[in-house]
Amino acid sequence: MLKTKEIEMSATRFDDRDIVYLDVDGTLILWSAQHPYKAFSAAPRVNVALAHEVRVWKSQRPHGDIDKRFLAMWSAGGQDHARWAAKEAEIDDLVDAYLPKPQAIIDDSYSWISRPDRVLWCKP
Repeated sequence: MLKTKEIEMSATRFDDRDIVYLDVDGTLILWSAQHPYKAFSAAPRVNVALAHEVRVWKSQRPHGDIDKRFLAMWSAGGQDHARWAAKEAEIDDLVDAYLPKPQAIIDDSYSWISRPDRVLWCKP
C-alpha cells in the first residue's frame, strides 16, 4: 500500500458531470520526482482528497441510477498501471474502464477540450 498524503484539490468540482476520465500520474498518484513509467522508486503517494471526491461523485445519484455515472481511468503507463493506481487509491470498485492514455483524439469538434468548464485541472 502506498503512503498517502491528503492533497487539496484546486480543480472545480465535477459533481454535475456524468462521464469522467481520470488521469493517473500526477493527478491520482503523486510522485516526489520525475519518473519513467513503471519505475516506482520515486515515492508515490495517493491523492487522497481526489480519491475521496471520486468516491463522493460516484455515490451521488442525480438521475436515480448509479450506473449513469461512468468513470474511466487512463494512464500513459497503460491499462495495467491504471488498474494498479485504482487499487492503491482504493477506488477500483468504482472504475468502469481502464484505458491507455490517448496519443491523439479524433473528433468532429474540439470545442469541448478548449472549454475551461470541460477540462478540470488538479494541481496539488
